[in-house]
Amino acid sequence: MFNAGEIEIMKEVGLNPVFFAGTIAGPKMPCLIYMTSGADMEEYKQKWKGFGPHPLWKKLMGDPQYKNNMSGSESVFLKRTSASQI
Repeated sequence: MFNAGEIEIMKEVGLNPVFFAGTIAGPKMPCLIYMTSGADMEEYKQKWKGFGPHPLWKKLMGDPQYKNNMSGSESVFLKRTSASQI
């Protein structure tokens, strides 16, 4: 899904994609990992609201090849340090 449209949707709604991956082991499989960047959690939440209803996302969600590709959703907000290049 990353290369089929998710990254482009994130760019379009302003989520600033940095990193995307799928897990290969662990108790929360299947699991997709997204890292985006932004000023703060409120900005992220506001922009995330544009992702779910996006027409391309709705199309991807209905595609049988992506059925059951995740087990849940969890958001973690990290603050950058002075050494961060992001």
